[in-house]
Amino acid sequence: MKTPLDLLKGAIVRGSELNDDSLNLSFDSVRLVVHNKWDMRRAAGGKVHHSDLVGAAITNLLTSDAEIRFEFGPIALYVDLSASAWSGPEAAVLYVNGVPVVAWT
Repeated sequence: MKTPLDLLKGAIVRGSELNDDSLNLSFDSVRLVVHNKWDMRRAAGGKVHHSDLVGAAITNLLTSDAEIRFEFGPIALYVDLSASAWSGPEAAVLYVNGVPVVAWT
């Protein structure tokens, strides 16, 4: 059985916006809201704007106690899970139509 995180692999970003310091990424039937400190980096270096993700597909997803890393080919989104990065109520929340909400706390 696939988990909500499995559903993200291959998902294409359809929209990206910032609201009250939260990053909101929308996919076809999924929405990811990042409340904690986050950073985006390009493998080759250079600046990345959140709107650069529109049209990009998630190629890999890695989680640890310290961070969540969403890879979009050469661009990676890092969500800091440390206590100093906390801005609550959750670090990040994944909403997938038809399945329970996934929250990183």
